[in-house]
Amino acid sequence: MKFGFVLTGDGYRSKGKKQYHNYILITVAGPIFLGIKDVTREGSCAQDVFQEFVVVQNELPDIVRQSIMIGITDTPSVNVKAWKLLMKKYPRQVWMGCMAHEISLFFGDVARFPASARLKSLVHYLVKWVMNHSDLLALFRSKVKAHFVEHYQAA
Repeated sequence: MKFGFVLTGDGYRSKGKKQYHNYILITVAGPIFLGIKDVTREGSCAQDVFQEFVVVQNELPDIVRQSIMIGITDTPSVNVKAWKLLMKKYPRQVWMGCMAHEISLFFGDVARFPASARLKSLVHYLVKWVMNHSDLLALFRSKVKAHFVEHYQAA
């Protein structure tokens, strides 16, 4: 409790085209899964996202809700608007986008450059070649392991 919590929410679409939102409370001891909600055919405006998080937080004990310091979601504009609503309702919480999601979007854009696509193709063939030469693969693995052992012993 003294370190506070992070509340995250993320969405995904199943193979059956159903849309889900999941909620996880992050603690210093690890994540706590709070629940999953099927939002198929439900609204997806900022007010809807805001209301989902209000419902999730209302199900938590007061002491836990009062200790949530950061909220993290995806970064589409709907969520950005929802963050503002959440920060107004819960003034002690700061809401932001998921950095992993941001990095994924960024590298998706970078991958579209012709030079990136060519580099990806060359690296793919290099990996396949190394994986098919067991002596070289064993040498590579031993060098990588030695590098990290040396790095962590120095730290």
